[in-house]
Amino acid sequence: MSEVKLSENTSPSPEEVYQSLLRSLKRRKGFGIVFVQCSPAEGKRLIQRVQQDLPQKQMETLTLDQPIRNLYDIIANLADRDKLNLLFIEGLEKSLEEYIKPGYRGDGDYYNMDTVPPILNHLNQRREIFRDRFTNLCFVFILPYFAIKYFIRRAPDFFDWSAGVFAISSPQEQPLIDEFYKTSKALKEIKDNFDEFSEAILDNSYRWEEKYEQLTHHLMQTFNMQGKIGDSSGKLPSILYLPFKLNENYKLPLSYCDRLIEIYLSIELNRGNILKELGRWEEAINSYNRVIEIQQNLYQAWYNKGDALEKLGQWEKAIPCYNKVIEIKPDFYQAIYKKAASYGMIGNTESALENLQRAIETSSHDVREWAKTNPAFKELRLDPRFQELMKPYS
Repeated sequence: MSEVKLSENTSPSPEEVYQSLLRSLKRRKGFGIVFVQCSPAEGKRLIQRVQQDLPQKQMETLTLDQPIRNLYDIIANLADRDKLNLLFIEGLEKSLEEYIKPGYRGDGDYYNMDTVPPILNHLNQRREIFRDRFTNLCFVFILPYFAIKYFIRRAPDFFDWSAGVFAISSPQEQPLIDEFYKTSKALKEIKDNFDEFSEAILDNSYRWEEKYEQLTHHLMQTFNMQGKIGDSSGKLPSILYLPFKLNENYKLPLSYCDRLIEIYLSIELNRGNILKELGRWEEAINSYNRVIEIQQNLYQAWYNKGDALEKLGQWEKAIPCYNKVIEIKPDFYQAIYKKAASYGMIGNTESALENLQRAIETSSHDVREWAKTNPAFKELRLDPRFQELMKPYS
């Protein structure tokens, strides 16, 4: 079998790589290890496609939502494990994220070289047990580029047993990943600075005005006012409320709070946007919810939350998000159009047509061209009212 290399050079098309992967899985019998490089969203689509193309294979998907230290026990306890031929494993990168160190030696390498994540130690040490115990199983690890790169460097014993890497996606997503992990450390530093600022107010032992200036300077320097991303762990919003609570006692100007919150919202909104681009839709929604918790009228957060809910197939939940966008910004035709599409997906023909007409009337862009190919309107294409809407104005 020809291995598909991790490379920046010209590479086979995604379809060519998929067909190579399919041939490998089709003829494989018994134990094996395969790595597929792609985003989480691409991985889900790939798994569905393999299930359709290889109906003769018994397969299952193991989705890891949290970091783990022991994969063997999880697999050993799977029901009907002995009947499976293929086991897709997605989400293992969550067990590596803690070990990403931003800007290591300034050379753009974001991997902590001082420690090996426990899960990789576990896999290195138990690879023979995997082979001897799971003789019927071929493991297919669905991982993004950064995680496979980590495997190659930090778990060579385990990786060397693999059939190589099938690169369904290119490393173009890596800048997004790098930005995510670089700023997670920076945001922790911001939180620490915020704690100092809060303590200065509480004990009144030194000038909190000076600490405020240090904090805002740190925020602006770190994010260059571009609203980069970081892991807030849900903690920053409650901290941001502290100055409001202390305003009455310490006369802290609310303009200070406004400036800090403005910067935080920009950070969290963009964090959600990048998570959405990476196919991590549930996490993106959490970011948007944190933004909405503080600023109810930020239409971008509502719109992007609706889009992420659509990606999860939660069309009915997306519609109220688009309603909120339209309430705030009535001429935002993209939200009107996506609301129409959501109604189309749940089979509400009247509402779909009503909103599609409104989107067409509101937009200076050719919404009709979008609607002609959107699967959401597939069931409406023979409806005379839809056909009438598709006619350009004379």
